[in-house]
Amino acid sequence: MLGSIRRFAFEPIAPVRRRLRARVDVISRDLRMLKGSLLGKHPPPFRERHASANDVQVAAAPRVVRVASVIRESADCVSLVLQDPRGNEPFAFAAGQFFTVVVRIDGVPYRRAYSASSSASETDSVTISVKRVDGGLVSNFIHDHVVVGTELELLGPSGDFVVTVRESDTARTLLMIAGGSGITPIASILRTVLEADERTNFVLVYGSRSSGDIIFKGALDELVRAYRGRLRVVHVLGRADVTVTPHVGVLGEQELSTVLDREGVAIKQIDRCYVCGPEPMMEAARACLGAGGLSFERITFERFLAPRPPAFDARSNEPHTIKLRRNGRSLDLIAMPGQTLLEAALAAGEPFPFSCTMGGCGACKVKKLAGHVAMAEPNCLTEAERGDDAVLACVACALSDVEVEVP
Repeated sequence: MLGSIRRFAFEPIAPVRRRLRARVDVISRDLRMLKGSLLGKHPPPFRERHASANDVQVAAAPRVVRVASVIRESADCVSLVLQDPRGNEPFAFAAGQFFTVVVRIDGVPYRRAYSASSSASETDSVTISVKRVDGGLVSNFIHDHVVVGTELELLGPSGDFVVTVRESDTARTLLMIAGGSGITPIASILRTVLEADERTNFVLVYGSRSSGDIIFKGALDELVRAYRGRLRVVHVLGRADVTVTPHVGVLGEQELSTVLDREGVAIKQIDRCYVCGPEPMMEAARACLGAGGLSFERITFERFLAPRPPAFDARSNEPHTIKLRRNGRSLDLIAMPGQTLLEAALAAGEPFPFSCTMGGCGACKVKKLAGHVAMAEPNCLTEAERGDDAVLACVACALSDVEVEVP
């Protein structure tokens, strides 16, 4: 009789039990990925973000992709063409956005953010480009070990360094300034917008160490030929090569001003400018464009910076209550000493958006309503977001009981 009652009681909820077990497996996997990603010698880059409608909330579960092609763009840059092995899920992103790649090395998952370099209109695949970094755990692994057929995990897209395709009869001219691997998101923008928006023209000023270090040189030459009169590419090299360009030097403020003047580019006639590259070049471009009369609101920056591994100046030695508010409901959970808000939420089985886990993409941004936290610095929060009490759950540890609102 008891056995009959057991079968009657439990058989109807068996599917629920299976779903719960599956959910536990997902949470355990996410926690392993989250902790493993913090073990790399070099954390992923992050971007200076401008809060906008283009920010994308990234789901916690990555998709599996397969490397369909490996392209050597230069001595230290490789492009990976990624496809869906099942062939039934398109790659939807805006030109200029980046993806977070999960690479497993010796069984440990590491997360790194890489910009898409392919056209956003080609949704059957996406190409990411990776520059080798001296001592970089993941970039060196990709260069040395990733081949056609390698399976990776992908999150995203994320980022707001984007140029939208318009439906307008009004012409516009966009100035793009790139240094080194900063050409990667700009390549995606050029490939996408030149094809789809006939009223948008581009001037690209691209700084490289030498002619052999120019990433996408052949592709850029082809775009110039295909869209003659709409795209002008001006190379600036650290080592002279008159077969490529007359411009030699590093893109400092004066050098950039000189190049633009010699090329007849009037800053005041530029509708918008997009800048991506090393920090000194970024600051030089900011100063040059400002002196030329281009307002800051018409300049979009994309920074690839390496934040320090999460290390908090102040840590609590006690567990604290974290109250999560979302869609009119609230949930109390416990954050153990040293545990981030994201780790605490995932450990409690609460779905939570995240991507890079290193404070670099803004996917896990929440609003702090009460309490105190310590965050790893630097991170991608803008000054406006900080002033609005935004925190990044992936690098924030509670110093007291905390209440946050999750979008």
